[in-house]
Amino acid sequence: MKTKKYRFLVLGITLCFVLLSLGVPAAVDPYEEQEDNLNIYPLEGLKGVNVKVVHLISAFEEEKVRRNPLDLDDLHVQAEVALRKAGIRVVESPSQDPEIAELVITVNTWKRKLMFQYIVQVKTELYQLAELVRSNRLRIMAPTWPVDTRIREAEMTEVIELQKIRRIVESEIERQIEVFSNDYLIANPELKDMMRGTIRYMDFEGGFYGIVADGGKRYDPINLPAGYRKDGLRVRFKVKEKKGMVGIHMWGKIVEIVRIEKE
Repeated sequence: MKTKKYRFLVLGITLCFVLLSLGVPAAVDPYEEQEDNLNIYPLEGLKGVNVKVVHLISAFEEEKVRRNPLDLDDLHVQAEVALRKAGIRVVESPSQDPEIAELVITVNTWKRKLMFQYIVQVKTELYQLAELVRSNRLRIMAPTWPVDTRIREAEMTEVIELQKIRRIVESEIERQIEVFSNDYLIANPELKDMMRGTIRYMDFEGGFYGIVADGGKRYDPINLPAGYRKDGLRVRFKVKEKKGMVGIHMWGKIVEIVRIEKE
């Protein structure tokens, strides 16, 4: 009798573990989905970013005679090109507009004691203008997008391989910008269908402004905002064709601008 009793007890405990294991995925998935939503929530409605690259050079203070292995201008250009390629507007100067965030890329390198190694850390963080006290309008730049940090060890020989540090940093910046861009476009899905082009002034038929898309197509908008009437201005835009409407310029496709922003 005792053997049967223990057998049922073991079976009962085993069954409980099975049920619990089956229930874990169902319990975890909603949390993970909520966490993903929190990651992209601060990016909703952003109109662009200003990029800033910072290098903490404490690790190289003892190597003052050596050239800094990182060219911040090159890293800055790399980040901006990747963002524009992903369809994200890049603003050249810092802005007080809360819809223009600051994307800060921090590169930190430091030497391990008694070893010919460097630790390389690349951190990408979004800062947005936050109004903390409405009564006196206290405003600060506060971090909002989760930091994505990767720490990697760069093995070095006695002759420090500067190129190796540079390759590690460039590769990591590329990866982190890709993560940020994916989150940005998920939070702002309307940007995925936007085209790139250049505003052009046409000096005939009384003069007018049109848009020449990067692919060569020409658009004659009926509602181009005054702030965009500048020859040579680079823009990202979405249009709706006005079928049946005949334009007086006979230059390009007659369209209504649905969305437009400076690149």
